[in-house]
Amino acid sequence: MNKLTTKFFLGIDIVDVDYDSFIDYVFNIKNESKAINIMSVNLTALKRYNDEFEYFINSFDFTTSDGKGLVLFSGLIGEKINNHLSIPRLCDKLISKLAKEKRKIFLLGATKEVNNKAIANLKSKFPSLLVDGHHGYFDVKNMSHVISKIVKSHPALILVGISSPMKEQVILELSSKYKNSINVACGGYLDIVSGKIAKAPEIIHKTGMEWLYRFYEEPKRMLEPMLFNGLFFIFYIFPRALINKKATILQIMNKYNN
Repeated sequence: MNKLTTKFFLGIDIVDVDYDSFIDYVFNIKNESKAINIMSVNLTALKRYNDEFEYFINSFDFTTSDGKGLVLFSGLIGEKINNHLSIPRLCDKLISKLAKEKRKIFLLGATKEVNNKAIANLKSKFPSLLVDGHHGYFDVKNMSHVISKIVKSHPALILVGISSPMKEQVILELSSKYKNSINVACGGYLDIVSGKIAKAPEIIHKTGMEWLYRFYEEPKRMLEPMLFNGLFFIFYIFPRALINKKATILQIMNKYNN
């Protein structure tokens, strides 16, 4: 089996293959002795990069570039990344594959209403797909009941649609107890599946303007992470990384916080 191509960006190994190649690789290496955990980064997420975030990066199996901006800046301050793997589209493709194989997925996150609606929509779209779920309002330190439900459900894929850093904490906890799944930190994907918010059209995805579409859909929620965190990257992180191309994001953020 060929080694998966990754690129080094500010101390982070980013998956750099197309959707289908990545999915094929993940399923080829999956076995029942270990869960596979997938997370993503984008430019705005780098504003909250700290020791805990680095721990997540090092603990997860794969990190993808969930933002065109990171791809565009990558060649200037690290190895050039060619593949923008949007989490919503990655999840769509994983679900489609498992539906064809009549396997089960588990949706973990969002409100009970949104979670139930997402389950219903997936069952309607993929009649052969087995879907179970649980809302995202629980304590990470007391989630044995959630893990018990997941173990009983025995899913091949778990999509964790909770905000950071809880979603990463949850994935690491559940993957230590349940080994049979591929786990994706999918953020607001369950809101998309439920119909609460719309997914950006393909043309917008290809042109890298998804951030603008998301801002249009949720201006109040997205103002701070997209505007202020984006500007923080452009005017603080990027210049320092450009001067010292061997610097890691953790080194840059530690200087900022100190």
